[in-house]
Amino acid sequence: MIIIALLITCCYSLTFYLHESKQRCFLDEYPSNTLVIGTHQLLDKPISSTGGVELTVQDPDGNILLTKQTGIEEGKFTFTTKKQGKHQVCLKLSQRVQWEKDKKQPLYFLRVKQGDNMENTRAAKESQISGLKQKIIQLQKTEGDFIKLQELNRENEDKLSLENIKINDRVFKATLIQIIVILMAGAFQIWSLRKFFEKKLYY
Repeated sequence: MIIIALLITCCYSLTFYLHESKQRCFLDEYPSNTLVIGTHQLLDKPISSTGGVELTVQDPDGNILLTKQTGIEEGKFTFTTKKQGKHQVCLKLSQRVQWEKDKKQPLYFLRVKQGDNMENTRAAKESQISGLKQKIIQLQKTEGDFIKLQELNRENEDKLSLENIKINDRVFKATLIQIIVILMAGAFQIWSLRKFFEKKLYY
């Protein structure tokens, strides 16, 4: 088994020969809770093949995170790291493959990309959700204030309507009293004039 140690990078690609009887392993260090995406592609075309590529990923403690068989010409794999440290990606041909001119070591291209940290992504989503919740709370508060303002305006309108009714009632009563007083004064004047002329006739 040949192990090649790689520097810590967010993305790397390389080419290598994959022997039928040996697996090739590569080490790279990743932070915890990080999504890793990898692709491999065969640069030499086989004459015939019934197999594929056996792919295995192990964490820093040697625990297997992923085992997968992909196509011999190209394949894709993803895994999420559980702890920080060097992770090992191994590839091996699953069955014998016939190559042009009896070639035993086909040339492969491997690309591995480090994705987003799941905790940061989760924190960002929680932050977005928290921001949305705050906006919703603000909208609900604004709506509540608007409803309260409408209710207050309605109460003020009701109070003004009652005051107008009372004022109109008072004005009507005052006008009615004035009319009655005027009529009584007119009747009294008529009665007084009548008495005055009656006394004149007697004399």
